[in-house]
Amino acid sequence: MNPEVIIRKVGIVMKHLARPLAAAAICLTALPALAETGGDDGVIAMCPSRTTDSACACAAKALQAEISPEEYAMYSRIGLDYVARQQEGAKMVEAWDSAVEAEAQARDMRRTDLMKRTNQLGQTFRKALKTCEG
Repeated sequence: MNPEVIIRKVGIVMKHLARPLAAAAICLTALPALAETGGDDGVIAMCPSRTTDSACACAAKALQAEISPEEYAMYSRIGLDYVARQQEGAKMVEAWDSAVEAEAQARDMRRTDLMKRTNQLGQTFRKALKTCEG
């Protein structure tokens, strides 16, 4: 797993928990689950639970063929942040909006501009999922 992802997840959990030891224990417990849901690929981690692993991998590969490596990496980062926020208890929309906002701030861009692009990427990914599911 990418060390930057682990550090980011630990930071997110510690920010929201009062006890650092509890945060560390949660992180160590959550790492195997994260690996099962896409590891450090946030696009695969966002796959709906009803979707097979092979269809998710197929759709992720199709998305990679359609966009630049930088855009895929950005979408993956948002996906990892989104999944982490949901695991912390955030609702779907709240988790997504917060993850996009964090990436927009990191890129020094408007959230609405990034949201438009991630919506396009999501449509492309869902279309690929349908194709990959057969």
